[in-house]
Formats: sequence, structure tokens, C-alpha cells
Amino acid sequence: MAGLVDVIESSLLNIVSKSAPLLGTVLGMPGWAGIGLSLIAKAFGLNSNDQNDIMQAISGTEDAESKLKQIETSNAPVLAEIAMKNFALETADKQSAREYGDHYKEFLKAMAIIVTIGFFGALGMVFTIGTGINEIEKELLCILLGMLASKWQTIIDFFYGASKK
Repeated sequence: MAGLVDVIESSLLNIVSKSAPLLGTVLGMPGWAGIGLSLIAKAFGLNSNDQNDIMQAISGTEDAESKLKQIETSNAPVLAEIAMKNFALETADKQSAREYGDHYKEFLKAMAIIVTIGFFGALGMVFTIGTGINEIEKELLCILLGMLASKWQTIIDFFYGASKK
């Protein structure tokens, strides 16, 4: 298995989530995905270290959906507790971000302005000089634009979205 992070990005997560949403939730958590994989592997009689074998067993077994539901039903209290712990950690993380933001308001505003200018500057460069540069420079500019866009979205969320008091 390449890593537990690969589970989160794989089609295995989508398949499991359709049949057993709570199990899929645990499988999609970076710190807890191993537990979900172990439960699935045990139910199918597989090695939990081989994600490909687990994926093949789920896709190739007719009663896979019922087995996944059975795993979720028999382990519901533990899976729910894991999901609640993850929610509590996320909530605590957001709260500490709010407290941190109160102490460094001016710095955060300055960084938000710099990232915003960089984002729209890079966006303008893509549209104005995008045709006059070679492919490597264009790819690098697009990567920069993607990174700035994600950070700009984080800034918008922080000041106006989920982290707003």
C-alpha cells in the first residue's frame, strides 16, 4: 500500500461511502483510515496492508455492499466515537485559529492583501502574456496560479467564512 493518504484520494473511499457512510467517514480521515482498512480487510479475510487487494475484493464480491453495511452496523459505536473525536479536533483547531487571528490581525490583513495582489497579478499574467511564453513557463505560471488560488480561498474562508466569529 502506498500510504493511508492514498486511501483518502482513492475510489475505495467512494465505494465504501456509498454502502457504509460512517465507515467511509472514518476511512476518509487521515489519522484514522488504518482502522477502517483493518475492519474491511478482516471482514473480507485480507491483509489490511494491501489496498489493491481490498479494492479488488470489494469490486469483485457480489455481497460486498452487505458486508460493508454489516461492518458499519457491528462497529457503529466505535466508528461514531472516532468521527466525534475528529470533529472535536477540527473544532478546537478552528477555535485556536480564531484566537491566533485576534492577536495578529494587522499581519494577517497585510498577508491577505499580498496574496490577493499576487493571485490577481498571476491571473492577469496568464491572460495577457500567456500566449507569448514557452510551455514550461506557462506550466509554472499555472502552478503558481493554482497555489495562490487555494491560499486566496483559505483567506476568504478565514475572514468571511467558516472561521468568522
